[in-house]
Amino acid sequence: MADFKLDYGATTALTVTGIGTLANGSSATSATVDNTTSLFLDAKVEILFATASGATATGTVEIWAKESIDNTDFDDDPNDKLVAVCVLAAAGVQSRKKVFSLASVFGGTLPPYWQVRVRNATGGAFTSASLAYRGALLQSV
Repeated sequence: MADFKLDYGATTALTVTGIGTLANGSSATSATVDNTTSLFLDAKVEILFATASGATATGTVEIWAKESIDNTDFDDDPNDKLVAVCVLAAAGVQSRKKVFSLASVFGGTLPPYWQVRVRNATGGAFTSASLAYRGALLQSV
């Protein structure tokens, strides 16, 4: 019987148009990740963002996941899966980071195609933001 180890792919930036200046109350969705060739079981996703002076101490950033089986039709926003919530540490300007796993919200493994949607509920606009991921798979050793 073969032995397996968890192996991570390279860190890959997720393209998200408009995320660097995302207004409070707005959402932005990443480009699609095609998992039909990489065959990742899970993906660790990292969001980095900075808020403007209008951010509140009770502000949050919500991270949602969207899936598709055919790369044509994705979940609509009300049916997205909540993956993580990043809570602000205080009011005003600040930089925050959150790392989260996607597989659990999809029932244990990633779907053929997926996207990440970020919703800014901080009370202020982002002054910068980025998303990246590292896929995980099992490798025979």
